[in-house]
Amino acid sequence: MYAKTYVFGNKNQKLNTDSRSKETAVTGGQLYDAGLGYGFVTEADFRSNEMLQMPELSSGFVPAYADTIGEVTRIVTDDLGCHVDGRYAACRLGIQERCMIPLCFRADVERSGNYQITLEYQSEAEAMIFAGSRRLVCRSAGKEQKQSLTFVMNACDIIPMGRNCIYECKSIDITLLGENANLCRINIKQVNCPTIYIAGDSTVNDQPAWYPYQPEAAFAGWGQMLPAYLSGKIAVSNHAHPGQTVETFRTEGHYAIIQAHIRFGDYLMLQFAHNDQKLAGLRAKEGYMEALCRYIEETLAIGAYPILVTPVCRNTWRVNGMYADSLEEYAQACKQAAARYQIPVIDLHGASKDFIIQHGPEQTARYYYPKDFTHPNDYGAYLFAGMAVKEYCGQMRTGNYAEAYGRLAGFMTRHSEWKPKV
Repeated sequence: MYAKTYVFGNKNQKLNTDSRSKETAVTGGQLYDAGLGYGFVTEADFRSNEMLQMPELSSGFVPAYADTIGEVTRIVTDDLGCHVDGRYAACRLGIQERCMIPLCFRADVERSGNYQITLEYQSEAEAMIFAGSRRLVCRSAGKEQKQSLTFVMNACDIIPMGRNCIYECKSIDITLLGENANLCRINIKQVNCPTIYIAGDSTVNDQPAWYPYQPEAAFAGWGQMLPAYLSGKIAVSNHAHPGQTVETFRTEGHYAIIQAHIRFGDYLMLQFAHNDQKLAGLRAKEGYMEALCRYIEETLAIGAYPILVTPVCRNTWRVNGMYADSLEEYAQACKQAAARYQIPVIDLHGASKDFIIQHGPEQTARYYYPKDFTHPNDYGAYLFAGMAVKEYCGQMRTGNYAEAYGRLAGFMTRHSEWKPKV
């Protein structure tokens, strides 16, 4: 099976002259080259490579000033590894403080599938690690010594937003974000392990983010934060897309991709309703519920395990100061469908509603994209992913599939809160 190791830093450059070495040495000057099959991705690559301009097929980090300012990413190589020069970026952007510029490394692989990544890095300040199309894997505290992290990333075909055909994904994108955070080593090997597939809308999908990175001003879906709450023994394949309903997710081809890749023992999480409620043919107890039941039956038929998720709440309020819940009927339909088939339902609607009412409109707004009442920012998506995990792990397992659903809880972990700074 596929296996590859990349090492970074001045001390490792002699490896490229040793024909016996199974490791590839990389410096900051090695930008991604499709012929070579690996390299760092900067603004220059973004402008010249159409595939890198599709967030679903790249790191998901998009340069905000690529057309006006040009290069803001300077990658420095030292004895520890490679890191982004934050001062250089700040100077180019005309700001006083160092800014958060992602260090993005891309490596091509032979085929789609699950890949175990072992990453070594060093960062004295807090660091964030993303994989694939901006799926958060880890938030780590700063340490003087080198740190190691192992996780699984899924590379899977996808239909990018604005396109109507399937694009093959055969690359691993790793992003390290932190002040002077050094990338030291990456080991990639193909593995067989369970996968959580996700179907849903824009409150769930892998959203891109402009950089310099500001978590409060980044659109995000809770599905892209879910890997941060998982152990390194299960993968996430997020096929949620903006504007989707239980119907269009099937008719536009997104579900067909999941059907082609999902295997016995995998899981399928489904969260819809935000767009369904706008259509007469998808009323909660009618077309919406019927479509959910069809997904459940088809998933169970292949030996995989469906999980329904009630829709995350909007931050909407009436003029009299009472919370305005427009999704309760759809949440109830989810619960009824899950009960019919004795499968789990994650009541994210209830958990998020409790949080919103407790904190009020202004404090809750810090967890949503600015002036948006539906879509969370990175803080909110991380919060809602944690709620989903807590809700799932707190359930009693009954029925024919109790053991399989219990195994998934064993892959889930809890983490500290991530609160907005202002």
